[in-house]
Order: sequence, then structure tokens, then C-alpha cells
Amino acid sequence: MSLRGIAVLVLGLAVAYGQSNQASISGVVSDAQGARIPDAKIIATNTATAVAASTVTNEAGFYSIPNLPIGTYALVTERQGFRRYERRDITLTTGQVLDLSVRLELGAVSETVTITGEAPLVEARTSDVSQLIESKSIENLPLGNRRTLNVVNMTGAAVFVTYGNTPGNVNPMFSLAGRRAQSQMLWIDGGSGQNLRLGVGQINLDPPVETVSEIKILSNNNSAEYGGSAGGIIVENTKSGTNQFHGSVYEYLRNDAMDAPGFFATIREGRKVKPELRYKVFGGVLGGPIRHDKTFFFFAY
Repeated sequence: MSLRGIAVLVLGLAVAYGQSNQASISGVVSDAQGARIPDAKIIATNTATAVAASTVTNEAGFYSIPNLPIGTYALVTERQGFRRYERRDITLTTGQVLDLSVRLELGAVSETVTITGEAPLVEARTSDVSQLIESKSIENLPLGNRRTLNVVNMTGAAVFVTYGNTPGNVNPMFSLAGRRAQSQMLWIDGGSGQNLRLGVGQINLDPPVETVSEIKILSNNNSAEYGGSAGGIIVENTKSGTNQFHGSVYEYLRNDAMDAPGFFATIREGRKVKPELRYKVFGGVLGGPIRHDKTFFFFAY
């Protein structure tokens, strides 16, 4: 399946399957002496879209907020008789299970304890062997054919076998951590990006580089929710609109007129001959709000 000439439209909606591309935050709320605090209100707000998700702690002081789109968040915790706790600049990544416990101080709710500039939070609730590739790396890498899954080459345990450029051979073939090639599971925004009718997990969907926000490559020791893979898992998150308009127009040009002959180039009539090369990739992206804090769009061609 070729994506040439196909426009991708994302309306800020996520499909929630078991193999979630989204993140979650959970932890325990306690006081200065370590006693658990029930019925504390937890609010996680996406700073780019102002979309908030909330919950309350149970009788053991535990809370969990699942299915959070990736991005930067602010977490607020409130409970009568305690100071309001706020932690900013929490970055959630693809498939992350973040352990974030909160300790409240006695005082009035009108008083706020704001936490900023702490060391990055460490994910300690999963044991998978994985690598996360964020959008800046994806966009700025010199990918010759601008196909997203070329970034698999960045992982130390990957061997990229081939990437066909003919109509009958357009699927990427690679091996992760010595596992079987063409046996990976690919998930895009929670949905499958594979063609399983052929008996093997061929990856038939490879969206334009500019549409992908993050890629998580799980080479080994993945959790049971990603079952059914004999060769590793690729989890992709596409971009979404925010409260601000963003867009770009691009063209990537490769032409032999700008190339020098290689050291081992064929020599004809005493001169090195350059192979002919004519390659152009062009398009554009645009994202923004339909209703502020409510509905967003993202379009890519």
C-alpha cells in the first residue's frame, strides 16, 4: 500500500486498544508523616491543549490516570486541610507508565506548593528493552526517502535488511535484537498498521515523517499487552493540533547535478560517471484548534 498522494487527517481523536500508544500516571498521595490520604483530587492538564483529566485517591491513597495523550502536563493535587500541590513540566511519552507519588503539607488549600526544575522522572514500572525517538529526531534525521521507519536504524540492536522501492516491494524488512524479520507488530495511534492476510506481519503503513510525533521501539521483554509478536514491537504516535496554529511546507530534492562521483564510480572515456538521480519529496502540514480547549485538527499531505 502506497501513501503517495494520500492526505492524512487527524482530528485529535485517539483509538484506545489494549496496545495503547498513550501514557498513564499513577502513584500514592500521603502527608508529611507518610500516612495515606484518601479522597484527594488529582488533575492532569495538557499544557498545549488545556485538556484535563481528573480522578480521586482511594482509601489507600492510590490514584491512577490512564489514557493520557503524549505531551507536557501539569499535575495538581488538592485535599481539604492541606496545601495545594502543583507539579509542572511533566513530559509523557509513548506508552509510558509513570510512577508519580505526591506528599502534601498541612495548610490551607489557598496556599500552593509548586514543584519545578526537579530531575527527570524515571519510569520504574516496566521492564521492556526499548528506545524512544521523539519528533525532533525524526524530522531532522537525513532520511533519504523520507520514510519514517528508517529511524529503526537508530536502535543499537536493529539490523535493517532492505527497504524496497519498486511497486511490488515497498515493505521495510528489519530485525530487532536478533529476532525474526518481518514479524514485528506495528501500532499507530492504538490501531494496527499491518497486513496480516499474507501470513506474516508485513508493515504496509508508513506515514510521512512530518506526521509522526514519537516512535517507541520495543526490542525485547515487552509486557503481555503486546502479545502476538515474534520480532518486536513498533509503536507510533501521530501529531495532533493544539491551541496554536502550526504548519510548514517542504521539498526535499536529490539530484546528481549536485553530487560528486564516488571513489569507485565507473570510468568512461577517462572520466568518472555519476549515476543518474532524480528524487523529490514535497508536501505540507497544518494543525490548530477548531474549538479552543475542545477540538483540534491536524492535516498532512
